[in-house]
Amino acid sequence: MLELQYYSKFGGTQNKGKEKVLKKNIIAMAIAGIGFLTGSAFAQSNVVLYGNVDAGIVKKSGHNVGMNQDVNTNNVIGLKGSEDLGGSTRAIFKIEKRFHINDGTEDNEGKENRDLSGQAYVGLKNGYVGTLRLGRINEISNELFRKYDLHNNYGVASALTPINYTQRTDNTVRYDSPEFGGINLMASYSFGENIDKESRTERGEMIKSAGYDNDGWAVGATGKWGWFDTSASYARLADSNKSDIWNVAVGATFGAWRYNIGYQKAENKGMVQGEWMDWVGNNDTYGDADNIKTEQWLGGVSWNITERNRISAQANFMKVKSSGISDSNVRKYSIGYDYAFSKRTTAYAQVAYTKYDNEDTARLFSDARESSTAYMVGMNHKF
Repeated sequence: MLELQYYSKFGGTQNKGKEKVLKKNIIAMAIAGIGFLTGSAFAQSNVVLYGNVDAGIVKKSGHNVGMNQDVNTNNVIGLKGSEDLGGSTRAIFKIEKRFHINDGTEDNEGKENRDLSGQAYVGLKNGYVGTLRLGRINEISNELFRKYDLHNNYGVASALTPINYTQRTDNTVRYDSPEFGGINLMASYSFGENIDKESRTERGEMIKSAGYDNDGWAVGATGKWGWFDTSASYARLADSNKSDIWNVAVGATFGAWRYNIGYQKAENKGMVQGEWMDWVGNNDTYGDADNIKTEQWLGGVSWNITERNRISAQANFMKVKSSGISDSNVRKYSIGYDYAFSKRTTAYAQVAYTKYDNEDTARLFSDARESSTAYMVGMNHKF
């Protein structure tokens, strides 16, 4: 039996290098799924094929009308499954492929040879002890804070993101506790690139010589009691010269109304997970930006008018400091509307206005002007 999982739309990374067509990869995933279905162990296993397809039209100040990553970063096809091992313990796995629906190329999240750009892990889950996973896994601080963005970090109306925004971490071991009185705890450890002098690769040599080699780790906690919920986290990113990020957020739900408030602080020293940031050494585009620090406040409210209609409004304020460019404040205001044709298909419209104190800071956030207005309409389908 093949089960289907549906993703909810409600709740950025730039591609580098050569993009590859997804056709063979998706076919391979489908064949893998068939293999699971026909295997002798499937009688005791549960395998889910799922996906999310999203496309739309965007117009931003200083850019032509078109389809771009503001719309397409959440396109995914994946397989996940579990096997009952007895004693309330299950073996679990997940593999995901992310892609751009507008041109059929893969979203490799900045790493040219990355084939599975979404989550890819294997682990154990026990109802009394918790969940242990190994592989490429959601980064804790990002996973928790984006839940308090009314647009889940997608689209032109989404919250501002720190320069060291990272959705997933490689080479990671992560533990999530079971719920205790409404509280969940989580912790992860990410191994950096091998820099042992007897076996380090060219990439390891580059990271070591730049002084950016370090392992990463993160901790987080969530709580939910009736109408109130909250989260807090801290993360030090691997191979980043100990660049870090921490945040705290609270939310409240009263009937059809949802209110969110969050605070986030981050520092990026120029490299994350062994990958240089676009702004490092690119003075013509980004000025002399170096060692960027951000401090952010976020607030938003949404109203489910009916089961099918939702409107939202959100405000962001961010301080940006760098040793190479002038300090700057960023203000962003946005509104959004979602219409659910069904549980699987949603149409949406968003508009946002962002004001920067200088053009160098605007370019750090992929905007062309100090004042930028963006419009977006699109459709999302889950399967």
